[in-house]
Formats: sequence, structure tokens, C-alpha cells
Amino acid sequence: SALVSFLNSLFNAFQRPLLLSYSGLFVNLALFILVIITKEIDIFYLCWYNNIIYIVVLIFNITFLHHIFNLFEYRASPIKPVAKKLFPFGLASMSSSIVSHATLRLDTIFLTFFQDLATVGVYSALVPFGRIFRVFGSSISKIFFPVSSELYGQGKTDELKSALGKIHRNTLLLLTPFAAIFIAYSGFIIETIFGSEFVQGINAARIIVIGSLISPISIINVGTINGLGYPFKNTIIVTISGVTNIIFHIILIPLYGYNGAAIAFLLNRVVRVTASNYYLNEIIEYKHNYRFLLGIFSVGIFLCGSLLSAHTIFHKTGIYLMMLQYTFVSLVGIFLYFVLCIALNITSFNEIKRMGKILFKR
Repeated sequence: SALVSFLNSLFNAFQRPLLLSYSGLFVNLALFILVIITKEIDIFYLCWYNNIIYIVVLIFNITFLHHIFNLFEYRASPIKPVAKKLFPFGLASMSSSIVSHATLRLDTIFLTFFQDLATVGVYSALVPFGRIFRVFGSSISKIFFPVSSELYGQGKTDELKSALGKIHRNTLLLLTPFAAIFIAYSGFIIETIFGSEFVQGINAARIIVIGSLISPISIINVGTINGLGYPFKNTIIVTISGVTNIIFHIILIPLYGYNGAAIAFLLNRVVRVTASNYYLNEIIEYKHNYRFLLGIFSVGIFLCGSLLSAHTIFHKTGIYLMMLQYTFVSLVGIFLYFVLCIALNITSFNEIKRMGKILFKR
């Protein structure tokens, strides 16, 4: 797994996004197929199956890397001068990664300590809502990382700020309607996937979705700061985020249970975005377009309210007919969302058309 991740980083450096992203899909799909076709899974054989999958991916990665950049055609340069440059950067990056992973599941740990296991069980069903948009931000961050480094190294700060602004703008423009759908229909989603006993966590799920909508912006910001060559600033961001996260959980979870954990999740994402925006402003004088943010969130709230209103006229039928109703209303809502964004000059038809070409050109 570590070797696969290392080679994936090289694909990122060579700006090969398809080679960067295929391995995660390959591994998860292979595990998913095993779970589907097997009635009972022995954990010992599952571990070996997982190892074999990663070995196959590693062989593929080595083959692809050899095709892109044949290392054997070049003589190794002296290690010491390069190591002196890489070590401070790598140490700061590793430190931020360690702090981030150490504070990753604090919510579950504090819930287990302060509340009963039934509360922990309900919250565990809500955790996926916090990850629904994370992959979007991670993917953009990995692709934009070498681009931001290249633009900053060439002194093209204005182009860098323009590109980052468009990424923030388009990310929120595309994800906001889906966040509104998840907020409006979170009860149906929870009941369908986990069961009616978990629906009590609906308000917490909605709070988590709002935090999840903010997450891609902070992930992109952190990746950009790394690309600019300031990994230690990310260590500071992650440390501030981790400390405040502990404080939020200690205060809120004993009072509000899983709702408190959800509020802590949202506040933590706000802290990360605020801190990362501060350092981007310090390094390249980047600032958000707050008029756009206010407009997009206003339209998102309107869409969410409209979807909740439509939900009241739904008839309780079979699961598939209910899914059909939700899908139809959601598609109409997304269409009206973009119409309203155009009417309020938040975006334009040509901009939406360009995004469509980018998304579906392959």
C-alpha cells in the first residue's frame, strides 16, 4: 500500500490524473466484488486477498511508470544535496499527516467515553455523510498541487489566484445542489440504508452535510499551500484544527450527544477553512469572493427549502417508487437551481456550458 501510494505521487508529479486515480477504484471494486459473491468471509483470507490486490496494482504502477519515465536510462545524482532540500519539506508534510490521522476519529472516541453505545451506533451511521464530498476535494487537490507549484515557481501569482478562485467557485457551484438534496432527504437515505431506528440522527446528518460541503475548499487550500512550498504552515493549520476539535468535542458531546459531535465536525471544518484562507492571503494575497459565497448559499438554502416542501406531498409507497419520486424532484430542483443562479448573475449559461464540456468531454 505504501509503495502504491508512493508511485501514485509520481503519477501526480507527471500530471497523469487517470493513472493517479485508477488504483483506488481498482482496490475497492475488487473488495466489493468479493463481498458480493461470497456468503461468508474468513478474515484471514480477506487479508491475503487484500495483499494480492495491492501487489497487482503495484505491478501495474511499475509498468506504467516505466512507460512514462524510464528510470534506468539515467544515472543517479548525488543524494545528499537533494536530501537537504527535501528533508525539511517532507518532515513538515509528515508531521501534518500524523496530527491529522491522530485526530481523525476523535468524535467516535469521545462519544464512546461520554455516551452509551447506542448513541455511538447512530453516529457511526452518519459518518459517511461527512465523506460524500471529500473525494471531490482530494481529487482536485492532487491534480492542482503540481500546477500551483509550477505557477508559483514561475512567478505567475495572478494566474495562480485566478485558477484557485475558479476552482473554489466551480466546486461550490457544483456541490451545493447535491448538498441541498442530501440535507432535504437525509431521513429517507438513513432509513433506506440503515433502518428506521437510525432516523433519530437526521438533524446531526444535516449538520454534517454542511460541514462536508465546506471540506473540499479546505482540502484544496491545504494542497495548494503544500504546492507553494509551505508545508509547515499546513502543520500549524492541522494542529490548530486538532486542538480546537478536542475542545469542541469535550464541550459539545456531553451536552448534545451525536448532535454535539456533528456540530463539532462543522465547527472544525470552519476552523480549517478560515486558517487555510488566512495563510493563502498571507502568501499570495488570495481572498474569496464573498458576494458569490453569499449568493450561492442563499440559492442553496432556497433549493433545500423547496425540496423539503415537495417532500410533504410524497406518497408512502414501495422503496423503488419512492426513489423514483425523490430522483425526479431532485433533477427538477437542480435545473431550477442553475436557472436561479443565472438569473441572479451568480453564474452564466456559458460558464455552465464550459463546465459541462470539461466534465463530459471524455
